[in-house]
Amino acid sequence: MPSGSQKTDESALRRFIGAPPLKTRLAGVLFLASLPGVVLGGLEAHRAYVSAAQIERRDVAQFAEQTANRIEEVISGARILTESLAQAPMVRIGSASCNAVLANAAAQSSRFEVISRLDRSGRVICSSDASSVGNVTQYPEWFERVLASNRPTIAPARMRAATNQQILPLAAPILDRDRTTGVVVLGLRAVWLISQAARDVSDDQVSVVLFDSAGIPFAVAARGLSQDDAVAAARDALSGEQRAFASVESATASIAGEGLRIVVVKPTQSTAIGFRAALVAAAPLIAVALAMAAVWIALHWWVIRWIDGLVESAQSVAAGRYAPVDVSGAPRELRVLGEAFDRAVTQAEARASELQQQLAANLALTREVHHRVKNNLQVLTSALSRQLRRTEEPTARYALSEARARLLPISLAYRYTSQPEDVTRVDLGAYLTELARQIHDTLDGLARGVELRIVSVTVHVSIETATALGTIVGECLTSAYLSSIGMSSAPMIMKLARGADGFVTLDCGVERINPSHDGARFDEPLVRQLARQVGAELTAHTGPRITLTWKATQEDEPAVPAPPADAAPPAAAAPPAPSGAPPSLAQPEPQLSTQFVAHTPGRPTQL
Repeated sequence: MPSGSQKTDESALRRFIGAPPLKTRLAGVLFLASLPGVVLGGLEAHRAYVSAAQIERRDVAQFAEQTANRIEEVISGARILTESLAQAPMVRIGSASCNAVLANAAAQSSRFEVISRLDRSGRVICSSDASSVGNVTQYPEWFERVLASNRPTIAPARMRAATNQQILPLAAPILDRDRTTGVVVLGLRAVWLISQAARDVSDDQVSVVLFDSAGIPFAVAARGLSQDDAVAAARDALSGEQRAFASVESATASIAGEGLRIVVVKPTQSTAIGFRAALVAAAPLIAVALAMAAVWIALHWWVIRWIDGLVESAQSVAAGRYAPVDVSGAPRELRVLGEAFDRAVTQAEARASELQQQLAANLALTREVHHRVKNNLQVLTSALSRQLRRTEEPTARYALSEARARLLPISLAYRYTSQPEDVTRVDLGAYLTELARQIHDTLDGLARGVELRIVSVTVHVSIETATALGTIVGECLTSAYLSSIGMSSAPMIMKLARGADGFVTLDCGVERINPSHDGARFDEPLVRQLARQVGAELTAHTGPRITLTWKATQEDEPAVPAPPADAAPPAAAAPPAPSGAPPSLAQPEPQLSTQFVAHTPGRPTQL
């Protein structure tokens, strides 16, 4: 079972990824289904690339072996001819006809550049080229080895000055009773050798380089590379390094027993091989793409377009312009879903119509109830007012005034709902302002010389909250007025303010708190019960005076209400906040509606 941390990680990952739409999920499923084909295609492309490279390497090695065999055949034929000439009597003794014999032998094949007979000192006695008679060999060390070995030997290649041709000398000793009396030297043309070496190579990218026994290239057939590049690549192949060219395939072969080396060089066809491998890899990708396209078209035609239609229908329901979905051609499951959706929408519309009718009836009933409540409260208030005007006895008048003042919070609350059916939007500031003014008038504040100071802001609350707070204000102000007999210098306040931290404070009662005063007090249990009902913190002071603090809701809209036409201008600053209020409430918002009622003629509007 996953632990709490694992669940948290999963939920975080889900929030990070989000909820992809259906089309994205289907595309992801198709992509995952195609992954095996893509992987197999990549493996097959790699195998094809490696196989093609191996084939190319094998072909180059085969070319080198074939070329070496061809050169060896040519050299073997030349060796046989040289040995035959060394045994010819006219050549052995170096007679006058020796030049003619050697010239005739050289003329029989284009492969021979020159044939000469040398004595033991290395001097030319006779030659197919008479101008070379008397010359001395250019390779005395090699000549000494030929005399000592008594067998045919190939010398390092050299340039023949007479014709400016590169030749490969092949020597055979002239033996007389196991004694070497001279040497016959046959010069093979390097041009002819390289043409014979490359004769069977059909690839136009293969270059052939011949190295003599001293390791010097003397014949080059360059294809696909320049002559210098072919020689450089061949030297790298002989040394086992890839210093000059890293993008060539090369193979070397030796001509047995002669010290000759042949190197075959070919530029690697990595681009062509890579292209073929890419085609091999692209084949499954193309097949997967075509398959995904076909599956996607089929899914869209059979499934997705019907789901899109249902989504559009749901959005149209939210926009209030629903039209039935045509799912006649959809698959059975989607058709059943569409029909069920239509039935649900139809039932919801019928239910909404029924609820609208019930709401209209309830609103009518609410208006009637509010109307009757206001009428009944008006009758009670009017009855108390008539009885107050008829009564002369002071104690009875105070009792009737107190009863009328305590009735005002409930009767006045219904005047400050925006509509009879809207019981959640009462302007608490305007309501308490009017309530305080009417209590001030009812309890003869003007006649008694009591000043009423009102500071309020706009705060919207429900009618239940407004009624409870109005009852608290009425209880507090009524008790304050009754206890302020003979205290004309103590003003009354009703202050509603909003703090910067979102708290609302309501302060009412005698402005200057007198802890030593033992006058009448308000009904504290009732006030505390009402404060708990609205979720406010209550602080009671003797005087009497109370402070209520509660957290404002998001529906409370701070605004500056327009002051009434008969409001007097401000006369003094608001009193300091009581010690029991939170610090944030000590500084009210700067935009307040401040009203003062003090010895002004006339009477405020009555219910």
